[in-house]
Amino acid sequence: MISLFHFLFILISYSKINKLSFFSFLTPFRYATLREKREGNIQQRSETNQLITLTDCRIPESDRLQKCDSFKDTAKVLQMTRAGVAWQAVGCARGAYEAALKYTKKREQFGKPIASFQLVQNHLVEMVANLTAMQTMCFRLSELQDEGLLTDEHASLAKVFCSMRTRDVVSQAREVMGGNGILLEYDVARFVADAEAIYSYEGTKEINTLIYSLHLGVNATRTKTPTRAKG
Repeated sequence: MISLFHFLFILISYSKINKLSFFSFLTPFRYATLREKREGNIQQRSETNQLITLTDCRIPESDRLQKCDSFKDTAKVLQMTRAGVAWQAVGCARGAYEAALKYTKKREQFGKPIASFQLVQNHLVEMVANLTAMQTMCFRLSELQDEGLLTDEHASLAKVFCSMRTRDVVSQAREVMGGNGILLEYDVARFVADAEAIYSYEGTKEINTLIYSLHLGVNATRTKTPTRAKG
C-alpha cells in the first residue's frame, strides 16, 4: 500500500552474476492498476491509499534513474524522508499547541478563561518547551542538509525525538481541552490521530534507534554469541 502520486517511484531488483542489482524507474501512472482501496483510516485522511500492481509493464531505459543502482543509493531517500517526517512532527505538534492555546483562552470556568489556571498553564508551558526543542533540532537538521553533512544518524535521531515529543504535545493538548478534545470540530483529535501515524512510518522508533546506536559504537545486529566458559 502506497500513497498515490502522478508518478510512482518503483524499485525493481534482479539478480545478475550472483550479485543483487537494483534499478529504479519513474513509472508513468497509466501503467498502474489500482485496487483494494484502504478504508477506515483515522489519520491523514486527505491521502488516498491503495494497492498498486504493475502487469506486463515495459519501461524504457530512458526512464531509469541514473546513479541509483544499489540499495545504498535508495536508502538515501529514506534519509531525506525521515528528516521531512521530523519536520512533519513539528507541524503536527504546533497545530495541536495552537489549537489548545486558543481554546483555553476562550473557554471559561468559574468566571475566567481556563488558561488562567496554574495546572493548565503547566501543560501549555511543557508543550512550548517540547515544541521549541523539536524546532531547534529540525532547524539544525536542515542546516546540515544544506551543507551536505546530513547522515543517517542525524535523520534517525530527529525522527525518533520529534515523533516522541509530538505524542506528548498532542496528548497534553487533548487533556487541557477535556471532553472537547476528542471532538473533530476542535481539531486536536485529528492531530492525536496524525501523531500516531508520524510515530510509525519512515521507520519505527525501534528501527531508528538501532540506526543511531551504530553511531554510539553499538550494533545489536552483529553482537557475538557469548562463549560458554570451560570447566
